[in-house]
Parts: sequence; structure tokens; C-alpha cells
Amino acid sequence: MKGKDYYRILEIPRNAEKQDIKKAYFRLVRKYPPERRPRDFKKIREAYEVLIDDHTRKEYDSVNNLPKIVQLYFQDGKKALEEDDPERAIQLLEKVIRVYPDFTVVNSLLGDAYMQNGNSGKAVRIYEKLVSREPDNASFAGKLANACMERGFRKKAIETYETAISLDEDNLSYWDGLIECHIKAKEWEQVDETAQRAIDVSKRKEWDSLPIYMTLIQVDIMKQRWDELDARLNEMKEAARIYTDDKESMGWYLGRLARLLQEVGRNETAASLIDAAYTMSPEDEDVKQLYDDIRTENRYRRGIDKLRESPFYPDELADMLELQLEKNQDEDWEEIDEHNEFVMEANIVFDLIPSRKYVRKLKEEYPELYQLKAAFFNRVLNLVQTRRLEQEYEKKLKIMAKRFPDRFADEEEEEEEWYQTQEPIRREGPKIGRNDPCPCGSGKKYKKCCGRNL
Repeated sequence: MKGKDYYRILEIPRNAEKQDIKKAYFRLVRKYPPERRPRDFKKIREAYEVLIDDHTRKEYDSVNNLPKIVQLYFQDGKKALEEDDPERAIQLLEKVIRVYPDFTVVNSLLGDAYMQNGNSGKAVRIYEKLVSREPDNASFAGKLANACMERGFRKKAIETYETAISLDEDNLSYWDGLIECHIKAKEWEQVDETAQRAIDVSKRKEWDSLPIYMTLIQVDIMKQRWDELDARLNEMKEAARIYTDDKESMGWYLGRLARLLQEVGRNETAASLIDAAYTMSPEDEDVKQLYDDIRTENRYRRGIDKLRESPFYPDELADMLELQLEKNQDEDWEEIDEHNEFVMEANIVFDLIPSRKYVRKLKEEYPELYQLKAAFFNRVLNLVQTRRLEQEYEKKLKIMAKRFPDRFADEEEEEEEWYQTQEPIRREGPKIGRNDPCPCGSGKKYKKCCGRNL
């Protein structure tokens, strides 16, 4: 999206009425959804918030009447902010403020620059002054609420978001901010209530509620509310059918949901969603990649399930392949998984003779699964590598025993071989991604909370 002029950003004439501004805003939000195109959405929201208010619009229109040097500082400061250079934006905009201290549009941009620069304290003070000057300006109330939330003033943020919504209930960002406040406070009933209020407004005003549904569904996933999730998905699809004419955006939303559901083990629902997403957005590169990834992962998982059902293959082989599949998908590979992987591989290495027969059969019957750990399996089947492989794992055993002393028995005290007593850590219940929010509701990632020692 190009254009520094607010009218150009919203694709409206300079004499546009308020209703035209709102229509343009909702049209562009559908085209540039906040979760998919955050930078473009930020420009759209900024333009909308300035032009929808009579006073700020009048000020913005009067910029051309300012001295040329002041115009230059204003435009360059605004450009610096758009280019993610808040320090330069602050320097330029403060020069304008020295000459025109009551210029609200410039003060508002200066507050935005301080927010972007991580100084929410100064931003709060600027926005508070703007709100006191113009208590009926929804934009200033919304910005103050954002700054308060960033600062940790949750109660004030909630109150101010409610004020902003009362002044302009059509602004999606205010609803998102209010819902986020309740999520951070783990106020789940308020999350549902606020989201439902937003959805009711969207139905009445006929604007796109997909981002609200996305947030609700993510909460359902985090809290493992599967019945609510299924009902919510159906509501979302119906809302999309009625109010959304942008199939590409809808495809992207469904694709993202499919990925989330796949990560928590809701594979059938994920497969259904990604098929629908691909039908809607076959040219979208993100959707295509998700489509391929999810279909491939589901093939792997169906194959692994067959291994578990077979009396020929040991359960440890299926565990190993499942762990490898997770490793391939998880950039944040942790030490505990390294331990599990080593134990599973070592059980095979130190028991090569009987192990080779099912590794060989795996290669014949499930070549795709074999490829998950082809490098390791090839060495297992290579007779020349036998002694070298055993020596390698004997050395690695000593290293792993030092790293995980509590997980390796003292060989002098134990009658059984260590590799016979070591059991891989098994997951109970549905799969929860390591980077997913913990289902306990702590707000931490699963790997940093309940999944820390699993």
C-alpha cells in the first residue's frame, strides 16, 4: 500500500462525507486485515482516525497553510514514523510542536512516535492532554488506552477503551484492545462478553467480524474449549459468507486457524479448514504452503498410527518417528527432547540385530516415514557402520549422562542395562505445541509452564 496522504490511503476524495470515510475504512480493513498486513492496517487506521473527527481533519487539511519549513518537518516526521524510525520522527515533530504547541494532529503523531520508540510513559502524558482537550475524540481515547495497556495500567486501559468504543463503536482496534486487556488479566468471562458485544455490533452495522472470531477461537484453543470451538467455527464461516466478499482474506484466516488446530492435535478439523482455505485462496503462497504442510503431516501421523496398531513394530519406533516429526516442525528444540531422541536411538544401536529387521521392513512398507530419519536408519542397516555406530553412542552416553544425571541409572547399582530402563517421555492427552499458550491459563508458553518437565 502506497501513499502518505490520508485521503489517498483511504482512496477517497477530499470532500468525502463521514459515511464515505467509514465505508472506505471497512473496505480496506477487509483488504488489509490487521493480523495479515499489520503495517498497511496501521496506516489505514491512522488515516481513518484523523479524518473521521471534524477537528483533527480540519487541522490536517490546514497543514498546507503552514510555513514551508514547518510543512517539511511535519511530512518528514510522518514519513520517518511510517519507515519505523521513531527517533528521527520525534526530533522532527518536536520542532513543529515548539512553533505550534496546540497542533493536535502533530501531538498525536508525536505520541505515536514515543509509543513506537518504547516510551509509553511520555505517550500517556501526551494522549492525556489530547483527551482533556477533546473528550469526544474517540481516536485520542483509543490511543490513550493503548498506551495505558502498554504501561501496565490495565484498569485505566479498560475504562478508556470503553470510552473510545462509546464514541466510535465501529473501530475494530478498540474492541481488539479491550479484549486483549481482559485476556492479559485472564478474565475469560469478560473476554467472551466483550467479543460477543463486538460481534453484535458487526452484525448490526454489517462490518467484518473475522478478526474478533479469530481472537475468540484462539482463546477456545488455549482453554481447550472444544465444544465452544466447533460452534464458533460455524459462526465464523456464516459471518464470512454474509459479510465478507474477500475470499482471499477469508482463506488466510482459515489457514491460520488450521495451523493452530493442527498444533493442538485437532487434525481432522484442521484438515477440513485448510481444504476450505485452499479452495478460497489457491494462489495465496502462505495458504498453499500450509496446505502442503498440513496434508503431509497428516500423512505422517496416519502412518505412525498404523505402526502403533501393528504387532510387528515396537511402540518405541512410532515414538521416535513422532518425536522426529515434532522436531522438524519446532524451531525451539529443547534439551529434554534431545534426551528422548538419544534414548530411542540408543535402544536401537545397542540392540542392532533384532532392530534391523523392523527398520528394514519400515523402509519397504513405509518409505515416507523411513525418510523422516533416513540418515540414522541407513547407518543402522549398514553392517560396515555397526562398530563405529556403537562406539559413537557409547561416547554420547557418557556426555548425556552428565547432562541428565537424574535420568540415567548408576550402572554399578543397576542390574539392567541403562538403555533397557530408560523410557521416553510420553505425552498424555491432545498435542499442545511448545510455543502455544499453556492450557492452565497462566499466560505463559506451554514449554515454560506445565510442559517444562514433560
